Amino acid sequence: MPTRMENRRNMNGESAPQDSMHGQFIGAIVLFGALGAVVFNILPLFLGAASDSLALSDTQLGFLGSAYLGGYGVMIAAGFFWVDRWPWRRSLATALLGAATLFVAVGFTQDFTLVAMLIAGSGVCLGTLYGLGYPAIARLPNPERLIGIKMAAEALLGMSLLLILPTLVVGAWGFRGLVWVLGGLCLIGLAAVPIFPQPSELPPEDKIDAPSANDRRSVFLGLGGLALYTAGMTGIWAFVERLGVEAGFGAGQIGAVLGASLIAAVLAAFAAAAKGEAGNQLLPHVVALVGLAISATLCLSDGGFPAYAAGVILLNGTWFFVFPFQQALATRIATSERVVMLVPAMSALGAAAGPGLAGLAKGDGGFLSVFLLGGLTSVVGFLAFRGVLGGLAKSATHPTDSTKDAGS
Repeated sequence: MPTRMENRRNMNGESAPQDSMHGQFIGAIVLFGALGAVVFNILPLFLGAASDSLALSDTQLGFLGSAYLGGYGVMIAAGFFWVDRWPWRRSLATALLGAATLFVAVGFTQDFTLVAMLIAGSGVCLGTLYGLGYPAIARLPNPERLIGIKMAAEALLGMSLLLILPTLVVGAWGFRGLVWVLGGLCLIGLAAVPIFPQPSELPPEDKIDAPSANDRRSVFLGLGGLALYTAGMTGIWAFVERLGVEAGFGAGQIGAVLGASLIAAVLAAFAAAAKGEAGNQLLPHVVALVGLAISATLCLSDGGFPAYAAGVILLNGTWFFVFPFQQALATRIATSERVVMLVPAMSALGAAAGPGLAGLAKGDGGFLSVFLLGGLTSVVGFLAFRGVLGGLAKSATHPTDSTKDAGS
């Protein structure tokens, strides 16, 4: 009986028609990942447009963001219970139609409570889109490469919308125009539902490239490390704009830096995709930790705008370089499609918790405390992923008894 590693190698040698089918699957996974993450990636614009059009207070604005992220994260986490029970294409079509309907409905109401409920519902729908890509990725070769491409596409879509929407849409039609554009994107996405893979069209689950390291300890380390690292980095990211404001930089300068950091994120994600599963898998984590340390030094220094710009760009670039590897590692050790759904769920929950924790830290110790908190969670996350890598290496070196018997 071949091992899972051998199955993965055999899968890489499939026929051209099968490779072509996998290419279609990857395209659909990337598309729905970008659609699922679209509101998160334009969240500052989304909330700003809502505040201006609906005259929201700071408290209401924060609640609106939490309503969306709450629906988003809860639905992805709930995938643990439904992902192997509901047909994937039917789930995608339902989620796209639901999101489009809810976004259109938001444009017709001025009542804050109703808007918050509709936005939470849209989070549920887009969380479905985003989460469903991961059980498919887990069955395909080289998840590091697929996740890197997916994250690059997410950043590209977000960057494009941030360039186009403020002037052409929000400036003319406000929040209503923004949500209607989002609804239109969801309707366009319906055209790609037929090419999204069904479970029966993918290699079976026992071909997921994680030999005997599929145990509770590895799963706990991988998911916990992912949540901690995401919380720390999103906590820092949430305050880089405020850091620039308090340093006295203009809105145009800060906006240019944030835009440049998104370009760095796209390039870093493509670099992660190019590296894929080849070579030292610990290296990206080391690069990210070193990048964070240099970024904190630059941002907190007296180097003025050049230091601030370099620090923010480096922060986002190294984060988007390591994140595909972290998600891929957590995906590799998942024991089933249900557990794979916890990978994006832990990322979403970490992202939701990070800004709040960073806000508490800043209240006590300023921006230094924000970076220290992010650094601490990143180091703990790094140690967790080092443990996962150690478990995978040990499993590859010492195969199970059944594998030994099969090879004898």
